[in-house]
Amino acid sequence: MACGQSLITPELLQKLEEARENSAWMNERLPELKTRYANQFIAIYKQKVIAAGPDFKALIESLKKGNRDISAVMIEFIAGEDCYLVL
Repeated sequence: MACGQSLITPELLQKLEEARENSAWMNERLPELKTRYANQFIAIYKQKVIAAGPDFKALIESLKKGNRDISAVMIEFIAGEDCYLVL
């Protein structure tokens, strides 16, 4: 990379905007998502749940088999009512 060349590309800005939109979409629908996907990982692409399941590794594998660019997919864990995370 040449001196002074920006690391921020139009493609990166597009992916960041898509991630922001997916996050906002998920937050707006969190109560519904908790009811439907409690204690599961969900994969969100273009403001739509495209896959879900309790096993993260299996979810990733299913996304790879679908020839999807997983860098464009947001993956989140939807905690159920009785799930507590200790950080």
